[in-house]
Amino acid sequence: MTNPTKPYNIAERLESVKKIVASGWTQQHYARDEKGIQTFIHDDEATCWCIMGAIYKTANDLRSQARHMCTAEMVGVLREANGWEEGYHIPTWNDEPGRTQEEVIAAIETAIEFVTVPGPSA
Repeated sequence: MTNPTKPYNIAERLESVKKIVASGWTQQHYARDEKGIQTFIHDDEATCWCIMGAIYKTANDLRSQARHMCTAEMVGVLREANGWEEGYHIPTWNDEPGRTQEEVIAAIETAIEFVTVPGPSA
């Protein structure tokens, strides 16, 4: 359910990030076209995205303040769910040599589970 104070649902946004990354993933740039050339995340020619490119693409339909809030919240959830310290540079993690698309998708799935699975009852 969407919180009435914010115009987005973080779990739904993370699902969108997952779908984007699953459709095509890259390193070293936010997005690339089918020839592997860097492009803009919203370019019709884009065929693959890094995790941050997918986050930015997912939040782009929101107005400025909500877009920034949504992006920050997705990054925060990814960090917390995956045990990454505050300030951990997610693009560096995405771009590590040997990193795989499957590992990126798994990190996103961990974040989705983190926000959708209820915690222990008090």
